[in-house]
Amino acid sequence: MIRFVVAVGLTLALLGCASSGTEVDPAKVQAFQKGKTTYGDVFRSLGLPQTDFVANDGTRVVSYTNIDARPRAVDFIPYIGLLAGGSDAKTSEYVFDFDKDGVLTASSAVSGQKSFNTGLLNRGE
Repeated sequence: MIRFVVAVGLTLALLGCASSGTEVDPAKVQAFQKGKTTYGDVFRSLGLPQTDFVANDGTRVVSYTNIDARPRAVDFIPYIGLLAGGSDAKTSEYVFDFDKDGVLTASSAVSGQKSFNTGLLNRGE
């Protein structure tokens, strides 16, 4: 019986998670060098970017974005989840600028956390 309860609990926990985008390893980004790393190097290391913009002058900006949202444990408690439920999300975005020859000229990163209160009692928080 305990195995069944644990299995159901793990299944519910996994069903509530949502992730979208490309999770970027910061160690890979640190290996990129301005003036040396090419678009091809970044593409091979990180995969297909979420956005890829090529300007009229041939310069390129690509970004890799990741969002990971997870419900709070209280969401799975009957009635309590309705009153005090919510989720927490972590976001990250890495942006890379390339010159017309496809060589890295700049990079930036931003990350953050956001809480979403969806319960009847905690909506205004």
